[in-house]
Amino acid sequence: MDFPKALKNVPKFIIKKSKYIIGDKGYDSEYNHECARSYGLISVIPARYEEVPVYRTKGYYRKKMKKGLPKEYKQRSKIETVHYVIKRKFGDSIRSMNKINSRKEVIMKFLVYNIHRIIKENKNIINYFLKRISTRLMKNLFFK
Repeated sequence: MDFPKALKNVPKFIIKKSKYIIGDKGYDSEYNHECARSYGLISVIPARYEEVPVYRTKGYYRKKMKKGLPKEYKQRSKIETVHYVIKRKFGDSIRSMNKINSRKEVIMKFLVYNIHRIIKENKNIINYFLKRISTRLMKNLFFK
């Protein structure tokens, strides 16, 4: 997908809450960096050709990326991992035919993933409360 079109499709409230936009080497162009800046985002996109020295790289933002990536780029692997887990657990295809429902379906997959993570992380606490509730119910039902 074209980088400016992708940015245009991102809801405004997400852009307002975001500070960075992270991309891979395929999106390395000065135009993409400028497009991200026009939305008020700091673009973090590594330079495509590592063997080309900084002084031969064209563009202000591309030279900046060539000199060193910000620490935010290291977070990209976490995002890729989340996408991988969602695709593996909930499927990599979307069944909805129209644009609105397909967006809702993707949002629901992310929502279910977050609920899954909360339950997984708090499993001991949830089990404790379920045991407490079930023992109280049993006492109230059978031992009145």
